Amino acid sequence: MQNVHHKPWLMLVTLYMSQYVGISFLLAASVVVLRGLGLPLEQLALINLVMLPLAGKIVLALLVDYLPTCFKGHYRGWLIIAQLSMTVLLVIISFVHIVEQFYLVLALFLIYSVMTCLQDVSVDGLACKIFAEGERQNANAIQYASNLVGNIIGGGVVLIFYEQLQWQGAVIILALLTALSLIQVLFYKEPILVHALSGKEVLLESKQGLIKQIFFFCKVHKAWFLFLLILPIGFSSAYVLINPMLVDLGWSIQEIGFVTKIYGSIIGVVSAMLILLLIKRFGRNRTVQLLITLQALALIFLLPLTTGSASVADVYIAIGLYSLINPALLAAISTVIMDKASTMRAKATFFSLQLSFVVVMGFVYSVIALTLASSYGYYTVLIIYIILAILVAVLSCAGLLTNKSGNEAES
Repeated sequence: MQNVHHKPWLMLVTLYMSQYVGISFLLAASVVVLRGLGLPLEQLALINLVMLPLAGKIVLALLVDYLPTCFKGHYRGWLIIAQLSMTVLLVIISFVHIVEQFYLVLALFLIYSVMTCLQDVSVDGLACKIFAEGERQNANAIQYASNLVGNIIGGGVVLIFYEQLQWQGAVIILALLTALSLIQVLFYKEPILVHALSGKEVLLESKQGLIKQIFFFCKVHKAWFLFLLILPIGFSSAYVLINPMLVDLGWSIQEIGFVTKIYGSIIGVVSAMLILLLIKRFGRNRTVQLLITLQALALIFLLPLTTGSASVADVYIAIGLYSLINPALLAAISTVIMDKASTMRAKATFFSLQLSFVVVMGFVYSVIALTLASSYGYYTVLIIYIILAILVAVLSCAGLLTNKSGNEAES
């Protein structure tokens, strides 16, 4: 059995980075490139279809948890399949003409997105399995920091050097970065069992049948699921409004890409690592409560962007504060989600089940925010969402955020 004190940190860093390099390149860099080549906006809008597989992550999680592979190590096997597929797809895409064969590239990237989601649920399940309670904040800090580094590489750095690399060179670099994590997975030995089941885990696993387990899990954590439903009200609405506001302020695509993808992501890396200090000092629940409160206050700094005359300093301060708080909040939330998922044998499934509430409701709140903004303007919508974010913070501090998994551990 693998030594429980030895964790594959470097492998996790490269895995989490590879989740974002390809998709970030498609959603950010390739849009700039394609628009520069004259592709119409209605075709560019189709690129967002690659995000559709996110809605099916819970199905992929069930696949990962309940179907074995021919490889040794349950989650390792699925990681090999996903990572190998991602690498091969990127190599194939690099040989396809991005403009003349746009729809083929889009279809290949859609398959690539499915494999990225498969990799995501597999590494989440592995992390739930191999990390003890006191280590999970480290894993989630690494996850969000690495995601943001991948975002910087795929959406920023590759774009900067695109003239030298061109389409094939840029995508091949993404394939090589993905292959780097694949090599590490191939040499990784997944432990059979890291720690014994607790009394809580025995109770949950005593319920036979997946549907019964899900209902029982939701019943045990009903206040938590209610909290997850309202959690994205603040950060989702803010994120979806930032780019349109910057466009209306007259910022160029390159300027927006730098301030959001590079400047914001660099601060986000620091933010993600910040939870290590915060959880050690305050514990999980109080850290989440603190960050939710700070997030509500940080949204106020976005208000100058709604006036049409915000200065460059206003923009950088607003995005800097948002980027300093949001990744830390998501990492802290994911730590609590991992605590609860670790009590179940189907760890990837129950991790994705909880996270899907945040993702789906975040999408809903984003659509509502954009719809309302088109009718009532950015300022009114932001005021409404700031009030709602403050309400979420008050409810959290009043005890809506409950955790019966002992996750107030200080280490």
